[in-house]
Amino acid sequence: MKVKCEGYNTDLEVFAYKPEAARPTKSLQATAMKIKYVDVFWEIFLPSMSSASRTPNGDWTRLVRDRYSTGDGPFKNALLAVTLSRVGQYSNNMSMTITGDNYYNACLRQIIQAINQNDKVSNDETIATCLLLSLYEILCSPVSAKGWLNHVQGLGTLIRLRGPHAFTSGISHELFASARLEMIHAAMVVRKTTFLGSPEWISIPWSMSNAPKSFYDRIIDISAQIPQILETYHRIKIAQPSNWEALLEVCWGLDNAMQDWCRDFYPICAPLHTDPTNSFTQSKPNLAFPLTAEARISFEHAQALSIYWTNCVFLYTTICQVWHETDSPSYLLPRRIDPHLYAVIISDSLPYFSGPQAGEGSLVFYTISVGVAIHYLSASGEAGSQNHQRLTDLITPEGDVEHIRARIGLFLKILAKSSVVPSRDTTGSEGKEDLDDFEVVELAQQWWGGGRNAITLPTRIREISDS
Repeated sequence: MKVKCEGYNTDLEVFAYKPEAARPTKSLQATAMKIKYVDVFWEIFLPSMSSASRTPNGDWTRLVRDRYSTGDGPFKNALLAVTLSRVGQYSNNMSMTITGDNYYNACLRQIIQAINQNDKVSNDETIATCLLLSLYEILCSPVSAKGWLNHVQGLGTLIRLRGPHAFTSGISHELFASARLEMIHAAMVVRKTTFLGSPEWISIPWSMSNAPKSFYDRIIDISAQIPQILETYHRIKIAQPSNWEALLEVCWGLDNAMQDWCRDFYPICAPLHTDPTNSFTQSKPNLAFPLTAEARISFEHAQALSIYWTNCVFLYTTICQVWHETDSPSYLLPRRIDPHLYAVIISDSLPYFSGPQAGEGSLVFYTISVGVAIHYLSASGEAGSQNHQRLTDLITPEGDVEHIRARIGLFLKILAKSSVVPSRDTTGSEGKEDLDDFEVVELAQQWWGGGRNAITLPTRIREISDS
């Protein structure tokens, strides 16, 4: 078709031209698919409608999602590693899973290269990368808990190098606040004091905030002190000294802090408590009750409760052990000094944290609590009990080895083995990755430093009420 063009005293013929529709290149198609898989993964891990996605512990995942469009290098490779590996496992797509593993290896090479070249790796993006890599170890490749420990300990090193003043505001503060608990859990596992328990790291990152600390942040402040008492007990036990009073004084100080937190937090949970004997008129309200699947409580507060219960297992077990080590102690202990009670509560609260509506992230958050409860019940002679069985059934679903519960179960078993013999690779020539029930009990007793007689108290010792 020809169209005559009038004007400019020049004859000009214009031909109508209709170009062919552009075809997307393979690279564009691949990028679009990766973005799609990222969205699929986050919806599996923390569904958009889940209350777990709107909690302090879930904040870092929101930051990661917001940054995907601009992130590159190790960060992008870490995100694609956990995304493709987990979605591949979920959909039984081996090719996708292998691709995710390749991204993981590429990310590790890039980080090692950056460290060797003294590049600036202690930044927010690297912190987010380490969080993704630690998540990968739990969800996608829990064949060695050493990988998880290495990533979390590396994360701690990067944060410590920047100093507490670097985390007072913005994304840096949000990442720090989200990552703190995982670093503390790693310190608990290896029984090593963490810098996060020092006064400056507890106070300075919040120094520019006009709002008071949340209950969630306050209970983590107490958690940061637990690794110190675990390390101290282990060290004193080996040295066989005659005086345990200094450690016991630290333990009672933490117990007082826990009781103060409990007293402040209790009004939030009062409507959930069904025990009429525990009312506001009591001077010492307690939080020794489980959460049901229908519990009407924000997930942030539920997380805070689970941290409190876990702290109780660690702290009160240590107090029981020190009580046994003292020479004929003349005093009785308050009833709350009962780690078994809190291990049972963790077991009874599984329906709340493992519900499908919460996503995989809810159960991942609860992983260490589950592990501590299993560990304690195994060491105290209750392997096979109803409470112990409920926990082990959760993490050993039949038939689907890629189910999130199975992945967490394997991770916890290997973590238990690594925590007892941290210098030895648990997946190579040392033997199988999985552990049978007898080995779980044996490892638990090794970690706690004894069996039932060492970590529990006779009933008569707890006959007095809380004071």
